Amino acid sequence: MQKIGIMLGLLVLGLLIFGCCGLIGEQQNETERNASIQRQLQTQYPAVVDRCSNLTDWALARCVGDIAKEQNDWEQCMSLPIMGMGPGVCECLTQFSIKSGNLSLCEKCSMPKEKGYCMAMVMNDWTECQKITCDFTCSMESEQTQKDLCTQWIGINKRNVTICGQIQDEQYRDQCLDLIEKSQKPS
Repeated sequence: MQKIGIMLGLLVLGLLIFGCCGLIGEQQNETERNASIQRQLQTQYPAVVDRCSNLTDWALARCVGDIAKEQNDWEQCMSLPIMGMGPGVCECLTQFSIKSGNLSLCEKCSMPKEKGYCMAMVMNDWTECQKITCDFTCSMESEQTQKDLCTQWIGINKRNVTICGQIQDEQYRDQCLDLIEKSQKPS
């Protein structure tokens, strides 16, 4: 009985030691991974690191978009996934495409509503949203929802109630109109 107790004690002790070492190893791997990401960013995108690294979310995407436009280099937008803001790539590409007039960059957007938005903004024609077609990328939203969201974004961006009025889904249409109304009220 005493041997079983000793064996169990040694087993528990071994698991504790191995578990602790495993956690330390994971922490070291995470630290090394973060350092590697920082080196990659500093090497490939020094302006992004210098000006945008303290920002998050859409402020980060706008900052990187500004740098892309200033440097006339759309590939600056590709720093966003490395910085944990993959959804901002299309917004960055859209900003760059508006300045450059380069419609082909809109094709790099992954979702139809994003491609439509990019095309509509570059061409200054909201009806580009109505040309959206869906493939496997629309698995979470219907084609009409993609069109309505694209149109909503254009309506809000342009602060145009007429464009908002073209949205089929009542909820998206009302949101669009409400946001425009709120943006026009004095603070």
